[in-house]
Amino acid sequence: MKAFKKKTLLTIGGAALSLGMAGTVQAGALAYSSLEISDFQIFNNAGNQWDFGDFDPINIGNTGTSQASLTGNPGAGPNAVGPLQGNADVGMACTGPDCAGIGQNDFSEQNGGLPASTSHFSRADSLLEGAIISGVPGGVSNSADANTVAEVQLNQSASGASGSFVGTTTTFKFSLAEDDAFDFQFDGHGRLDAFLHQPQTAAQASYAFSITIKDLGTNATVFNWSPDGVVNNGIMGGTESVDGFDLTDNVGVVGAALPVRPQADNTGSFRAVTDTLSANVLYSLTISHNSDASATAQQSPVDVPEPATLAILGAGLFGIAITRRRRKA
Repeated sequence: MKAFKKKTLLTIGGAALSLGMAGTVQAGALAYSSLEISDFQIFNNAGNQWDFGDFDPINIGNTGTSQASLTGNPGAGPNAVGPLQGNADVGMACTGPDCAGIGQNDFSEQNGGLPASTSHFSRADSLLEGAIISGVPGGVSNSADANTVAEVQLNQSASGASGSFVGTTTTFKFSLAEDDAFDFQFDGHGRLDAFLHQPQTAAQASYAFSITIKDLGTNATVFNWSPDGVVNNGIMGGTESVDGFDLTDNVGVVGAALPVRPQADNTGSFRAVTDTLSANVLYSLTISHNSDASATAQQSPVDVPEPATLAILGAGLFGIAITRRRRKA
């Protein structure tokens, strides 16, 4: 009878060990990018904010897009607006089973960025409110706020990509008696996060912001500014006095040993002044602002015990220990 019990317990322990080693860890990855530009205004050399009536002609074309895909399936919802003279509120693009719990214009990291591997979605959203000059018709505020977000969270084998974009294109002709300049001032907050639940995964998140002015008569770029955190390093055709942090940044990780979680979280102010812009010349002003995120995940080929099978294994080993004690007694 004792021999039978011993063999039975050994069989249970061996089966539990075999079952435990057959389980696989759930695949997962997270990539998140959010960029906020706030209190954006432009002033002239006298320190006054440029006004809608200062330009003749003026044609404001605010646009916005948001797009997301999950293993080749595009995100649902409106994904483009504009060109508009006023606010550009783009509907969220989202695909995946957990989209229903995400609200439009929610630019925060979902689940608080917890690496719990419980959500599965790809989404993007963008919003532009206000104007960088005063006096824009339609009750538009005299400063601009723009937000973009791109986020992918995976809890199973899949690939996801998302991107959001806010763009403002203003074409105008100076009708001023004297030449002048543009003095750009704004604040920014950027956050990036990439996380791997398994080594067999990859995550990438980035954002970018730039301002370009072209002479439409010659098609020559007369001003370009891509703040990079170093004063007067990312500018052409002007002078930079305040550069809060790198507005063209990215984090990413591919198949590295865990735990791995590169992040960036920055807040700062920005200011730059163009060289003199000539009167009676037609210029185009382009402000580009975008967030991108992508991730891929697959189940780990390395088999490890799962919680339920670990419990069975523990019971089997406990039984073997009791049998050995009784035999010694």
